[in-house]
Amino acid sequence: MDTTKHQILVLVDTIYRECKDPNAIAYIKGLYQADLDYGMKGFKTQIIYIMCNIGHWRGEIARTTKAEMKRLIKDLK
Repeated sequence: MDTTKHQILVLVDTIYRECKDPNAIAYIKGLYQADLDYGMKGFKTQIIYIMCNIGHWRGEIARTTKAEMKRLIKDLK
């Protein structure tokens, strides 16, 4: 697993623990299956859906997590 993908998964774990949005949680739960079924394209799509559903999440953890996710998404290949 490449470093960028691993870093994103660490951030996704933070989102899962800290953000209580049910839609974001549903996309997180589907992330691994999307990756298995569709590879990197499925992984990226799920990450984008997760990001779309955490826009209302507030606080310092939310700010840093979202900023880091945005930075890392650009590096996905």
